[in-house]
Amino acid sequence: MRKRRMYLVSWLNSSGVLPNSWNEGRGNRARIFDLENYIRSAEIARRGRIDAFFLADQPQLTPNPKVRPEYPFDPIVLAAAITGRVPDIGGIVTASTSFSLPYTLARQIASVNLLSGGRIGWNAVATANPAVAANYGAAIATHDNRYERAEEFLEVVHGLWNSWKFPWDEAIGPNPNPFGEVMPINHEGKYFKVAGPLNVPLPPYGPPVVVQAGGSDQGKRLASRFGEIIYAFLGSKPAGRRFVAEARAAARAQGRPEGSTLVLPSFLPLIGSTEAEVKRLVAEYEAGLDPVEQRIEALSKQLGIDLERINVDQVLQEKDFNLPKESATPIGILKSMVDVALDEKLSLRQLALRMRAIAGTPDQVADRLIDWWQDEAADGFVINAPLLPDALEIFVDQVVPILQSRGVFPRSYTESTLRERLGLPRNPLG
Repeated sequence: MRKRRMYLVSWLNSSGVLPNSWNEGRGNRARIFDLENYIRSAEIARRGRIDAFFLADQPQLTPNPKVRPEYPFDPIVLAAAITGRVPDIGGIVTASTSFSLPYTLARQIASVNLLSGGRIGWNAVATANPAVAANYGAAIATHDNRYERAEEFLEVVHGLWNSWKFPWDEAIGPNPNPFGEVMPINHEGKYFKVAGPLNVPLPPYGPPVVVQAGGSDQGKRLASRFGEIIYAFLGSKPAGRRFVAEARAAARAQGRPEGSTLVLPSFLPLIGSTEAEVKRLVAEYEAGLDPVEQRIEALSKQLGIDLERINVDQVLQEKDFNLPKESATPIGILKSMVDVALDEKLSLRQLALRMRAIAGTPDQVADRLIDWWQDEAADGFVINAPLLPDALEIFVDQVVPILQSRGVFPRSYTESTLRERLGLPRNPLG
């Protein structure tokens, strides 16, 4: 049984999480189109023994001067370039099940995984963004259909990843069956018809790691079947504990091995060396947000709260929320907001003001992460640095050593593959 320890992943898109980040820091906006920009951030993450970098994706351009182009590169291509230059660290790439073909995507991700020596994970998403759909000449399918397609998509991909079992131990010398075990999948379903087998063999260390972030009932079902890292949203600690327990139980109910899922909520670090510096960072962060009244109105629409029926300064009740079935904002984010409001007894105004960041000195940030991890409200965290590489460097140089000194995070890479490093089963589906 693996020794329990904290896992850390670093978000590595563009110039940072904050929309205006490309206008700050090192100043040159064109840096987000330069591979060296990403290599530098990956090298910083590797210096901190971060388990993997994470590349989100929305294949679209929003030409707003206040918002940086967040996804200028295809994540699979970028991950191949980074892992080819930076050793040890894993890479998690986002690719949609809504506008891809299973064989093509299975081949691309398996290729990068094999070429990187087993360091790749796939964040499988069911796209809900109409602007992305328009780039593929399509309309957004209903929520249920998106997840139905995603489930079949993942079934096909896993079948393809396991369809060519090359005899790695017998690769040298004469062999009456040099190909090993080859199994066409001959899949015929509602959305896909795929013969197989895949022309990329299954490595001896297993398939790529699958990451999933669904927060709706259908999303949770998908995660229970296939999700090995479950990307969550930082809400309240009680809600985190419930989510972790439910995710583990759901995976067991699917017949998957014990320890086959890890829950990693994301957070935005605001780290100052003194209390005064922390206050300054928080003030600067809040100054970049919309005015409070605009946030209240936007939040009420997202959460289905009728502003004519409630007082924005009274504590919210469960009956005040009416979450939409179809939403451009992931349902998991909306549910985390509801959890925070109910667990912490917040009013709508307080909820609109509540930060999704973790602000504090290095010791305070480390204390917060360890508190959640020890209470099993998380298995680890995704670091959403507000500005890259600056904020990531501060976290790596000032927070990671504290986590290491307290024995919850390793001082070196001791496993070569991402799957082994995360303590995940070689056969993820049991």
